[in-house]
Amino acid sequence: MAPSVDFSWQRLVGSVSPEGSTVDQFAEMVSRLSQFRFVALEINPFCPNVTGYSAEKVVEYTKAAKEATPKPLIFKVSAAQDVSAIIPKVEGKIEAISINAVPWKLAFPEERSPLAHLDGGAVSGKPAQKRNWNLLQWIRVISPDIPVIGPDIWEYQDIARLEELGASASSFGAL
Repeated sequence: MAPSVDFSWQRLVGSVSPEGSTVDQFAEMVSRLSQFRFVALEINPFCPNVTGYSAEKVVEYTKAAKEATPKPLIFKVSAAQDVSAIIPKVEGKIEAISINAVPWKLAFPEERSPLAHLDGGAVSGKPAQKRNWNLLQWIRVISPDIPVIGPDIWEYQDIARLEELGASASSFGAL
């Protein structure tokens, strides 16, 4: 679909996940996406429904992506991952970090997800704020120089709260 999209009116970021691909296949996907007028590419190895990626594998995919594109890379992380084992190893390969939704199992450990048949799904917004905002603060400790895009804006005041926590930018969805 991308070849038919007029990117000139908007600054867009493409997003790609390595799920189901080899490192070489992922690098090829990143290289092909680089041909479009995206201002950056987001690497999303931590979709809440994706399992099985070790820290070493994620670092390997990220290094391959960096070699495959001149575009800035945004690294998407999840509260379910050990960011301490990953972020220091991808420094110099990424230009920013974005925080993903919180897996249902972490947000509501005692409740069955309405999306259980899809591995549980995830939550964002108000139910994810505490966990994700703590993650944002921890990322700032681990890697103070990499910009972090703060998630889960629910109220206008949340933008200021994220800035106080160290976010360089903010992201939000819709109610």
